[in-house]
Amino acid sequence: MNKIIIMLSVVLLMTGMSACKLNRKTESVVSTSFSADWLGKYTGILPCADCEGIQTQITLLADTTYKLDWQYIDKENASFSETGTFQWNEADSLIILNNMEDGPSCYKVGKNTLTQLDLEGEIITGELAENYVLVKSE
Repeated sequence: MNKIIIMLSVVLLMTGMSACKLNRKTESVVSTSFSADWLGKYTGILPCADCEGIQTQITLLADTTYKLDWQYIDKENASFSETGTFQWNEADSLIILNNMEDGPSCYKVGKNTLTQLDLEGEIITGELAENYVLVKSE
Protein backbone atom coordinates (compact mmCIF):
# COMPACT_ATOMS: atom_id res chain seq x y z
CA MET A 1 0.00 0.00 0.00
CA ASN A 2 2.80 2.42 0.91
CA LYS A 3 4.61 1.57 -2.33
CA ILE A 4 1.52 2.47 -4.36
CA ILE A 5 1.15 5.81 -2.56
CA ILE A 6 4.85 6.62 -3.07
CA MET A 7 4.74 5.67 -6.76
CA LEU A 8 1.58 7.68 -7.29
CA SER A 9 3.15 10.69 -5.55
CA VAL A 10 6.27 10.46 -7.77
CA VAL A 11 4.15 10.27 -10.94
CA LEU A 12 2.06 13.28 -9.91
CA LEU A 13 5.17 15.27 -8.96
CA MET A 14 6.85 14.56 -12.31
CA THR A 15 3.68 15.43 -14.23
CA GLY A 16 3.48 18.75 -12.41
CA MET A 17 7.14 19.54 -13.14
CA SER A 18 6.80 18.87 -16.87
CA ALA A 19 3.69 21.06 -17.05
CA CYS A 20 5.66 23.95 -15.52
CA LYS A 21 8.34 23.60 -18.18
CA LEU A 22 5.70 23.63 -20.92
CA ASN A 23 4.09 26.78 -19.50
CA ARG A 24 7.43 28.61 -19.39
CA LYS A 25 8.11 27.71 -23.03
CA THR A 26 4.66 28.90 -24.06
CA GLU A 27 5.12 32.22 -22.26
CA SER A 28 8.43 32.76 -24.07
CA VAL A 29 6.86 32.13 -27.47
CA VAL A 30 3.95 34.43 -26.74
CA SER A 31 6.21 37.29 -25.68
CA THR A 32 8.24 37.08 -28.91
CA SER A 33 6.10 36.27 -31.92
CA PHE A 34 2.98 37.91 -30.59
CA SER A 35 4.74 41.14 -29.73
CA ALA A 36 3.53 44.01 -31.88
CA ASP A 37 7.10 45.05 -32.75
CA TRP A 38 7.17 43.00 -35.98
CA LEU A 39 3.89 44.38 -37.41
CA GLY A 40 4.17 46.81 -40.31
CA LYS A 41 5.77 47.53 -43.67
CA TYR A 42 9.37 46.75 -44.50
CA THR A 43 10.99 48.22 -47.61
CA GLY A 44 14.29 48.18 -49.42
CA ILE A 45 16.02 47.55 -52.73
CA LEU A 46 17.27 43.99 -53.02
CA PRO A 47 20.10 43.00 -55.38
CA CYS A 48 19.21 41.82 -58.88
CA ALA A 49 21.44 39.89 -61.31
CA ASP A 50 20.18 41.61 -64.47
CA CYS A 51 18.75 44.95 -63.31
CA GLU A 52 19.52 47.86 -60.99
CA GLY A 53 17.65 46.24 -58.10
CA ILE A 54 14.28 45.03 -56.90
CA GLN A 55 12.19 47.55 -54.97
CA THR A 56 10.62 45.34 -52.31
CA GLN A 57 7.90 45.91 -49.74
CA ILE A 58 6.62 43.30 -47.29
CA THR A 59 3.66 44.11 -45.08
CA LEU A 60 3.14 41.86 -42.05
CA LEU A 61 -0.26 41.88 -40.37
CA ALA A 62 -1.35 40.69 -36.92
CA ASP A 63 -3.44 37.85 -38.36
CA THR A 64 -0.18 36.33 -39.75
CA THR A 65 -0.89 37.36 -43.31
CA TYR A 66 1.52 39.19 -45.57
CA LYS A 67 1.56 41.20 -48.77
CA LEU A 68 4.76 41.19 -50.80
CA ASP A 69 5.30 43.70 -53.63
CA TRP A 70 8.28 43.55 -56.01
CA GLN A 71 9.18 46.10 -58.66
CA TYR A 72 12.17 45.35 -60.87
CA ILE A 73 13.91 48.69 -61.41
CA ASP A 74 14.42 49.69 -65.08
CA LYS A 75 12.24 46.88 -66.43
CA GLU A 76 8.83 47.36 -68.01
CA ASN A 77 5.88 45.33 -66.76
CA ALA A 78 8.00 43.84 -64.03
CA SER A 79 5.83 44.33 -60.95
CA PHE A 80 4.62 41.41 -58.91
CA SER A 81 2.48 40.99 -55.81
CA GLU A 82 1.98 38.01 -53.55
CA THR A 83 -0.33 37.61 -50.58
CA GLY A 84 -0.62 34.77 -48.15
CA THR A 85 0.04 33.62 -44.64
CA PHE A 86 3.31 33.26 -42.77
CA GLN A 87 4.46 31.24 -39.81
CA TRP A 88 7.18 31.56 -37.20
CA ASN A 89 9.98 29.02 -36.91
CA GLU A 90 10.36 27.09 -33.65
CA ALA A 91 12.95 29.53 -32.30
CA ASP A 92 10.61 32.45 -32.97
CA SER A 93 13.27 34.37 -34.87
CA LEU A 94 12.34 33.73 -38.52
CA ILE A 95 9.18 34.03 -40.54
CA ILE A 96 8.41 31.70 -43.40
CA LEU A 97 6.13 33.01 -46.15
CA ASN A 98 3.77 30.17 -47.04
CA ASN A 99 3.00 29.30 -50.66
CA MET A 100 6.03 31.12 -52.08
CA GLU A 101 7.05 29.18 -55.16
CA ASP A 102 9.33 31.71 -56.83
CA GLY A 103 11.97 33.35 -54.73
CA PRO A 104 13.08 33.27 -51.13
CA SER A 105 10.51 32.66 -48.42
CA CYS A 106 12.51 32.99 -45.17
CA TYR A 107 13.27 36.24 -43.36
CA LYS A 108 15.11 36.82 -40.09
CA VAL A 109 13.21 39.23 -37.85
CA GLY A 110 15.35 41.91 -36.22
CA LYS A 111 14.69 45.20 -34.48
CA ASN A 112 12.80 47.14 -37.19
CA THR A 113 14.30 44.92 -39.91
CA LEU A 114 13.63 41.83 -41.99
CA THR A 115 16.69 40.15 -43.47
CA GLN A 116 16.10 37.98 -46.51
CA LEU A 117 17.74 34.56 -46.19
CA ASP A 118 19.03 32.36 -48.99
CA LEU A 119 17.00 29.47 -50.43
CA GLU A 120 18.37 27.13 -47.73
CA GLY A 121 17.29 29.51 -44.95
CA GLU A 122 20.81 30.73 -44.17
CA ILE A 123 21.99 34.33 -43.72
CA ILE A 124 23.46 35.70 -46.93
CA THR A 125 27.11 36.62 -46.53
CA GLY A 126 29.60 38.50 -48.68
CA GLU A 127 29.95 42.08 -49.85
CA LEU A 128 26.25 42.42 -50.78
CA ALA A 129 24.96 40.97 -47.48
CA GLU A 130 23.76 44.32 -46.10
CA ASN A 131 21.67 44.83 -49.24
CA TYR A 132 19.34 41.99 -48.21
CA VAL A 133 17.99 43.92 -45.21
CA LEU A 134 14.53 45.50 -45.42
CA VAL A 135 13.85 48.35 -43.00
CA LYS A 136 10.56 48.97 -41.22
CA SER A 137 8.86 52.04 -42.67
CA GLU A 138 5.62 52.02 -40.65
